[in-house]
Formats: sequence, structure tokens, C-alpha cells
Amino acid sequence: MSFAAGPDFEALLDYLRRSRGFDFTGYKRTTLLRRVGLRASQVGTQSFSAYLEYLKLNPNGKVPVIVHDGTVVFESAAITIHLGETYGVEKKLWPAAGPKLLWKANDWDGWHGTS
Repeated sequence: MSFAAGPDFEALLDYLRRSRGFDFTGYKRTTLLRRVGLRASQVGTQSFSAYLEYLKLNPNGKVPVIVHDGTVVFESAAITIHLGETYGVEKKLWPAAGPKLLWKANDWDGWHGTS
């Protein structure tokens, strides 16, 4: 996959400067294109403009991220809890509200995220 310099690349760099305080003045353009293009391809985006939109949803710039009913969720543990509470309770895949069973589900979710 090839990412080319142009207005979309400049808009992405400008966003990263403004939102994260990154200073790219010491980098060669070819190095920036290669490194940022690699990051963009790792999350499955096909262009710098698509990667910019992805970063606006997910400040980590990593996978996963979901948008459900207009709510952005970008951490795997939070996604698991959100999906479990939204769809799993009715199908008995996730415990209903109640401290003991919910704590157990969160134990496993936490374990998954650190193992």
C-alpha cells in the first residue's frame, strides 16, 4: 500500500501538531510518509484522510474501535463490557446488573487485557 504526500498528508500532520503537540520539524518528509503510512495501514485505513478520521475517533490510534449508536468506544475492555451489557444479558452471555457476577465478568475481562 502506498501513501503519497499531498494535502491529506499535510492535514493529518497539522491535526497531530494541534491535538497532540507533535513537532515534526526534525523529520525528513520521506521518513514521515513511511512511518505515518505504516501506522495508517496497521489500523486498516487506505489513505491519510481515512487515518485522520480514525484518529479523531480513537486517540490511541490503535485497533480496536467501535461506534455504536453514536458512542465511540476504543479500549478492548470497554468494548467487551459495552457489548456484553448491550447484547449479552438477554442471551445470558453476560451477567445482569448485580455486583458478584458482574465483578466476575470484569475479572475475566481484565485478565484478558493483561495476559
